[in-house]
Amino acid sequence: MIVLSIIRDCLDALLHPSARYDALTRARHRAFMAPRLLGSLVALAAFPIYLAMRGAPTALEVAASPKAGTWRDLVLSDAAGRAREFDPRKFLKPAMDAMRELCRERFEQFGTAGHASQIKVVPMSEMARRYRAGELDPRVDARESVAA
Repeated sequence: MIVLSIIRDCLDALLHPSARYDALTRARHRAFMAPRLLGSLVALAAFPIYLAMRGAPTALEVAASPKAGTWRDLVLSDAAGRAREFDPRKFLKPAMDAMRELCRERFEQFGTAGHASQIKVVPMSEMARRYRAGELDPRVDARESVAA
């Protein structure tokens, strides 16, 4: 029982201040966070075992993965050239340019480029109404939400 109270205290510490004072909201937030934290911990613990059993990723898998090192690589290469000068705007410009280009490539790859004018602005009051009505609740089966 001591372990469960420690876990509950940790989850309560992660709660948003607005959810701490209502028992139902607090329970809902705990029920939302607990399985996600547990799943994340399991994945984190299993990852070294997965890598040991599967081996290192292939060159194709690395090339297909998001370019996570873009920021670090560009910032460090820029820092080596200008060690005395530190202006964050100049320092991060090459990384920002690379990320902008990466986003542009992804928009084109996924067919979303040029569709910004089709986005309809929904007022906050309408979104609040939709939340209250349950229209934005998660659906278990994606086909049900498409059919509805």
